[in-house]
Amino acid sequence: MKLKPLIVAMGFATVPLSGCGGGDSDGEISKTKDPIPESAVTSDVYSVKAVDGYLRNAEVWLDINGNSLHDKNEPFTISKDGGVADLDVSGIDDPEQYSVMVKAIAGKTVDEDTVTETNKAGVPITKPFVLSAPAGESIISPLSTLVQINMNNQMTKEEALAKVAQDLNIETSTILSDYVESNLGDVASKANAIVELGIVPESVEELKQDIQELENKLSEHVETIKQIVAGQLIIKDEDGKAIIVPNADKDDDGIIDAKDAFPEDASEWLDTDSDGIGNNKDTDDDGDGVADADDTFPLDSTESVDTDGDNIGNNKDSDDDGDGIADVDDAFPTNKLESADTDGDGVGDNADVFPEDNSETVDTDGDGVGDNADAFPKDKLETADTDGDGVGDNADAFPEDKSETLDTDGDGVGDNADAPRR
Repeated sequence: MKLKPLIVAMGFATVPLSGCGGGDSDGEISKTKDPIPESAVTSDVYSVKAVDGYLRNAEVWLDINGNSLHDKNEPFTISKDGGVADLDVSGIDDPEQYSVMVKAIAGKTVDEDTVTETNKAGVPITKPFVLSAPAGESIISPLSTLVQINMNNQMTKEEALAKVAQDLNIETSTILSDYVESNLGDVASKANAIVELGIVPESVEELKQDIQELENKLSEHVETIKQIVAGQLIIKDEDGKAIIVPNADKDDDGIIDAKDAFPEDASEWLDTDSDGIGNNKDTDDDGDGVADADDTFPLDSTESVDTDGDNIGNNKDSDDDGDGIADVDDAFPTNKLESADTDGDGVGDNADVFPEDNSETVDTDGDGVGDNADAFPKDKLETADTDGDGVGDNADAFPEDKSETLDTDGDGVGDNADAPRR
């Protein structure tokens, strides 16, 4: 990601979010030492911002039950330009008592710091991440997420803010602010580093990590993060070490030169499979043999399918079809309608009319006899033809004599053998 050039402001900013247009029409920035929070709720709309740079096309929801997941009846929306997300909170008392969640989707969510004159659409992120913020905060960012994780581990909000400020060498009052709108270049660079280095969680489950996991992730890079200033970014080198690089972009494609596989070609910047063909031209970006058009995870060579649509690839997902039965116990791990095959005939018990008979699965005429054994599978009045004369035993006056089927006069002699009366 390329951070747009920022002018470091003196003091700190509070941006009213009562509107839905990114903040610059809703009031002037107040450059005070201690920002005065304003309600982001206007009528039935709770307006928040998803920020790394501003995140467009991210999933945003109000976490009413506190499980971090998006559940039915929890307000949900997709962030717009400027990272603005307007949640419909009609019928919800005091929505600011709940935390807001943001899910940035690889290949879909765009960090608007990558928007340039050459690339006006910006660049979708390549790795997913999840952000959160303490209840009542309307700026959801990597920094607010660190605060939330600390609070999840029994810290007060004040203690969590102090911890993050100390870890990153920034002012406490900037942590929950819109540092992009406030032109706080050093804070923006450090927030970006938190994402770049994988310190923020990739999934909701990781958001619940214990404090030691967070400490382990931070401690490896914290000294480098503290040093970064406006105009610089942090990336990982080939050995996974954090290094500080200039925020420079020669081809103006939105990707800094240090991360651009094609730094002088504005039409390409990424080569996921290192085949020398940029992803925009490459039809199989991750080189896994599955064309991008058919690959749910075109940038992940270890995954290509997501049967249950939970954004976890089948190779990693322990329940591919999301039916609540673990794959190891599921006879049909990619079919959410089936999980057992009692008779082992390859047809799931739910679809198998004879789940305990491996010789039968279907009873077309519903007569209780499987089609394989039923001589008349489409005739519920017949199931057998003992003499093989094409007439079912129930209709055949002579079911064991294939030369006769009728006895019109009921004399016990079939019509074929019965001499006609003169």
